[in-house]
Amino acid sequence: MEDDCTYLFDLAKLQEYADPFVSVVWHNLESPITREEVALAITEGRLLAEQHPDFSYGLCGKEWGRQEHIERVAYLVVNPSPEPIWLDVGCEDLGCYVSWIIQDGNHRMAAALYRGDTTIRVSAGGDMDVIESLEWKG
Repeated sequence: MEDDCTYLFDLAKLQEYADPFVSVVWHNLESPITREEVALAITEGRLLAEQHPDFSYGLCGKEWGRQEHIERVAYLVVNPSPEPIWLDVGCEDLGCYVSWIIQDGNHRMAAALYRGDTTIRVSAGGDMDVIESLEWKG
């Protein structure tokens, strides 16, 4: 664990729990995005610098489609973000279970996987016993 409450996590280990190229992680997509789609967006210069409105899209009526998610990942491949992703492992003792461990940062996760990074910086919440049992690198 780092002093700033972030961890450096083994990306291959996190990929076992959450892989945006294997699972559908964004609203309204019927299939996961592919590395080939990201490569094409990079080649064509379709890089979306705008951050996803995440939780506000339901309030303002703006939703992203497949291309926006691909182009956002492509942007982050070329322009890595220093921001940690946010993980929530839930808390079984309180009956709190999560269906997807990444609560914020799926685009950053996909970009890191695409680049072949070995680690990713994360903030984590939930059951501290579970968090401490994960394979942190920091």
